Amino acid sequence: MNLRTSLHRRRRLAYGAFQRTVNWEFWPTWVMVTPLAPLMFRYGVKAGDLAAFTASNPVIPTGGMVGESKWDILEALRAVSPAHVPAAILLRADEPADERVTRALAFFADTPGPVVLKPDRGQRASGVVIARREAVVARYAREVAVDTIVQAYAPGEEFGVFYVRYPGAERGEVWSIGHKQPIYVTGDGRRSLGDLILDDDRAVCLAHVHFERLQTRLEEVPAEGDRVQLLEVGTHARGSVFVDAGHLKTAELEAAIDRISRGYDGFYFGRYDVRAAPEDLARGAFQIIELNGVGSEQAHVFDPQYGPFDYWRTMRKHWKAAYAIGAENARQGAETTPLLALWQTLKDYRASDAPHHPGESFADET
Repeated sequence: MNLRTSLHRRRRLAYGAFQRTVNWEFWPTWVMVTPLAPLMFRYGVKAGDLAAFTASNPVIPTGGMVGESKWDILEALRAVSPAHVPAAILLRADEPADERVTRALAFFADTPGPVVLKPDRGQRASGVVIARREAVVARYAREVAVDTIVQAYAPGEEFGVFYVRYPGAERGEVWSIGHKQPIYVTGDGRRSLGDLILDDDRAVCLAHVHFERLQTRLEEVPAEGDRVQLLEVGTHARGSVFVDAGHLKTAELEAAIDRISRGYDGFYFGRYDVRAAPEDLARGAFQIIELNGVGSEQAHVFDPQYGPFDYWRTMRKHWKAAYAIGAENARQGAETTPLLALWQTLKDYRASDAPHHPGESFADET
């Protein structure tokens, strides 16, 4: 690397770091959550229990704040509406590695297309791999030390659909639809993939993430006009752009989400992560890749057109509803999770998550 190239790289990485500092989309979670703490305290006092929000979804441990089993939720949803849930199997950490590999490969062989491998208990796409090759499936299944879901890859684009229903209400509502769009860089036949990432004002903001995942391809020179997708997992933490897709809210979509939600007895509040073509989503045809409870957010608010105050206004509404729903469920006999127990659950999750799945060690070999 010559001096000029080195200086350019440093300047662009510094620009990316600067953008992460000034652009609220990339601010640390604690910065965004801290201003909400007094409101949450107020809502908790009004509800008579600072942990009332953990009863917002009595059917999900902690209401879905942390550590819930994705598999248990998906299986419950499959029982309600099998057409809306992709095929999947669960690999248990305590079964012999050879058995995990055999079952995973059998599922892969029977699945027309790629499969998604992900920890049963995980957040922000931690450990998620989309595998198109038998060798990747086998390696992941062999190396995992936590319960892992192997799920058929659902076609279409990814959306986050946030649903709310108050106890006793005849029907629930869709509050938010966020379109989770991947980012691309376009080749010019001259610059390497690494340089294209550095020179793209959006991609460079999370260049360190893209460099890690695409480490073996950074010296490739895409042909002129070739679009290279930098990620496939629809998560903001890895660089996806979230766009407000409220225009896709229709009576058909809301009815489909409400029917499934009411069928999942004890679920009132959270975000469905789904895949579908936009026109199919609008008519209520989609595949649920997972459902997140009270700890989820309304994805539309991360649209670059919005600012931090829009986020805080949205989350004020979010937590006000979560406490109200949880308090009503508690009055009807649902249990809340004490704050100390919730904190311990969060600590246990953070301590056990990352070291026990292959995740990013696959880089770009999928």
